[in-house]
Parts: sequence; C-alpha cells; structure tokens
Amino acid sequence: GDIVINATANLQLTQKSGLINQIEDGAIGQGGNTRVTATNVQMQNGSAIVASTFGLGNAGNLQVVANAIALDSDSGIQSAVGSSGSGQGGSVTLQTRSLMLKNGGSVGTTTAGIGNAGQVKVTADTIILDSRGGIFGQVASTGTGRGGDITIQSRSLTLTNAASVSSNTFGIGNGGNITVATGSLS
Repeated sequence: GDIVINATANLQLTQKSGLINQIEDGAIGQGGNTRVTATNVQMQNGSAIVASTFGLGNAGNLQVVANAIALDSDSGIQSAVGSSGSGQGGSVTLQTRSLMLKNGGSVGTTTAGIGNAGQVKVTADTIILDSRGGIFGQVASTGTGRGGDITIQSRSLTLTNAASVSSNTFGIGNGGNITVATGSLS
C-alpha cells in the first residue's frame, strides 16, 4: 500500500531508522507510493526512505516535499530494483527550497535486478552536495536495464569534497541522461 506522511513540523529520521515500501523476495504485486510532506526533513546516521522491489512487480514512486531537506551520514532517499527483483524502479521526486546532501547522504535510483531504474527529479532553490554527497542513477553489476534519468532544476548547485551527480552502468544497459538547469554551478 501507499505511505503518506503529512507532518505539520519537522520529520527527523536517525540511527538507521526508515520508511520502507518494499516488494519482498518471492512476492508478486505492485509497490505502493510514498509521499512525505513536512516543514523540514532531516535524516542522519544511515536512515532511509526507500521504495524497492525484490520480487515480481514495479517499485512505487517516492515524493518528498519540504522547505528544507538535509541528509547526512550515509542517509538516503532511494528507489531500487533489487538483485532478485523483476520490475521497473520507481521515480524519486524532491521539491524543496534547500537540499543538503553531505557525508555520503544521497538521493538516487538503481537497478540490480531485471528492469529499468526510476527517474530522479530534484527542484530546489539551493542545492549543496558536500563530502561524498550525491545524486545518482545507476545500473549495478548484477543489473539488466536502463539507468534512471536525472533532472535538476535550481537557482544554485554547489559540489565540494568528492560530491557528485552521476549516471553509471556497471551491468547490462545504458546509463541515464543528466539534465541540469541552474543559475549558478560551483
């Protein structure tokens, strides 16, 4: 089913906590969508918002809408086709004034099974990627499918200290396209 969170204040996930919408290995069906609306979303220490399929069926879509979104310490907002999965990956959409990804914090889609990775769309006034923070779309080494396209719209985009926006393929399939529309890139 769907996961819908409408927080009138902040949503904070810490210590590897998460919102997980997943089709399990051996299961058949469609994954539900996940929509989070909050004033601010803060994620730390390996926390995650994930939509994935490890069974037979498409993963759901993820949407996060907030004034500020900050992911730190290997936390992530991700959609995936897992290694045992067969289906399409869901899209990941973020709408915010401020997006900060640092210390391995990431937003992205991947396919490690059979199926295309979902698209990533980020719309923000300010985006800061720091210390291995990243936005990605990829085909993993066990994956067969197309990497997800990445679309970024912002007033400013800053990448520092090994941060990246990347589309990679390590398996069978083409990488996705990256489109960036920004007033300032540094």
